[in-house]
Amino acid sequence: MHAGGDAEVDGCPATTIGFDDTDMPWKTGKLLIRKLTAHFIILETIGRDLKMFRSARELVSSMADAMEAHQLAYDELHILHRDISAGNILISTDKPDRGILIDWDHCIFMDNLTEDRKTRVHRTGTWQFMSAHLTANPESACHGLVDDRESALHVLLYMGIRHLAHNKANAFEMRDLLNMFDDYIEVDGNPYRKGTMSKLNFMASGAQDLIFNVKPINRLIRALCGSFSTRYEQDSEDTEDDEDAEDQDLTISTLRAAQRQSRLENMKKPEWLYEVFRRYAVRLPMLSPGELDYIDNTKVLKPNRKRPLVDDLCDDADDSKLISTHDGIAGSIDAGIDLAPPVETPPRKKQRTGKK
Repeated sequence: MHAGGDAEVDGCPATTIGFDDTDMPWKTGKLLIRKLTAHFIILETIGRDLKMFRSARELVSSMADAMEAHQLAYDELHILHRDISAGNILISTDKPDRGILIDWDHCIFMDNLTEDRKTRVHRTGTWQFMSAHLTANPESACHGLVDDRESALHVLLYMGIRHLAHNKANAFEMRDLLNMFDDYIEVDGNPYRKGTMSKLNFMASGAQDLIFNVKPINRLIRALCGSFSTRYEQDSEDTEDDEDAEDQDLTISTLRAAQRQSRLENMKKPEWLYEVFRRYAVRLPMLSPGELDYIDNTKVLKPNRKRPLVDDLCDDADDSKLISTHDGIAGSIDAGIDLAPPVETPPRKKQRTGKK
């Protein structure tokens, strides 16, 4: 850090005034509005964005470092980060394959939950990477350690889908995969948006349909999906029919219950997540200088300028509703509007110059 301090106005600290305005319409009364002081810091560049990784090994290793820092802050300082996202993990510019966890402004002090709960929302983070538990239960869910850990899985998936070679790098399937991170449902009369079952269903499937060219990435994602989906499984209830079940069925049921319990116990271990990342990072190939695992799969989603965009189709006199898709191309929810098909321009004939 080069410099920092409280911002001042006319020689006095610049503070917020919202905590005094009890009659403001945006003050719901559920949370106390804290008095805040504007603070500035001037930093130097210490890393590059996670999306600028050069190899799958660098991606996974950097995430291992970030989650180890996350765990150390939780164990030694009793601080929970609460915003594990692709934008909050950097790759060190000085040390290859090393990661840095930044942006702790949403963190909460676990030793002071009673006071912090009065002024901090119970659910926070970057929507695309929030756990399925938090997005599905907007009013009742309380942000915990396992939610941050699950966010790391969603960051890995997001980076891999966008920037590693896999079998679904076409426009239709890419859009479907990325919608998993953005989807939500508006609930009438409820100010909170609610997530869909997309993330949970993907984890429950074990990501079997998504196959990356870098094989250890597949095994890492499936291992994490298997662990995190366990927390959403319901305990099986004993019924009268269980007494008449075949011995083989009972054995399978007992084995599954033991596996589920083992996964739940593993997730409670402080070192569990970052050690899993490190174990698979060393299995990933080290690339030669100039080689890259990074690719831009999102090119297939970028707008085709030969097709109309949302702004081109909007007409104030028309009551039709338009939605914007991932690639920026207008998608109509009114059957009366048909999007123009791509226009193919015939190749130009080469003109010969000079005399025959």
